[in-house]
Amino acid sequence: MKKIIAIALTLMLLCGATTAFATGLVTPSKTTEDLTTFEVVVENPVSGKATTMKPADNQDVAEAELEKAQAAKTVEAYFGDEVTKAIKDILGDNATISMDEFLAVRAEGYEDAMGKITIIAKFPTPYATGEKVAVNIGMFDANNVLAWTVYEGTGLEDGRVQFSVEPEVYKAIQEGDALLAVCSK
Repeated sequence: MKKIIAIALTLMLLCGATTAFATGLVTPSKTTEDLTTFEVVVENPVSGKATTMKPADNQDVAEAELEKAQAAKTVEAYFGDEVTKAIKDILGDNATISMDEFLAVRAEGYEDAMGKITIIAKFPTPYATGEKVAVNIGMFDANNVLAWTVYEGTGLEDGRVQFSVEPEVYKAIQEGDALLAVCSK
């Protein structure tokens, strides 16, 4: 009986995901924040201290920005030429880009002595082992202009994605919520 229930739930989730991603743009979902987890690994752990990343408590900014993305109709139109080029440098020039995840994130506890940051993230969308994805971190500047930085992520055996960010970017995420969007082909 448990197998039947598990299969039915899996099919329901897959059907919902197929509908949500039909346009190449993700649809807002409460489950995105609920099902997203981050493991943060630093180059130089500091005894008794840890750094974390998690979905932001308030997703209003992400929802407002996602509405702009959906109004743009395509991932390329939303991100613009420069960011799209960075995404295609990872996914391939002929890739049809799909935005799979979109949420606000925040970080805590990072100190300069910790060095390089590697993030392993589990999203509602599972990624294939070795699959290249573009992890986009968006932050607003003092003039409220959103700027995106694109990082190469790689799918792990368990469906999670691993990527690294510079300490400066991670510290900026600590200072205020950032947006995170994952694109695949």
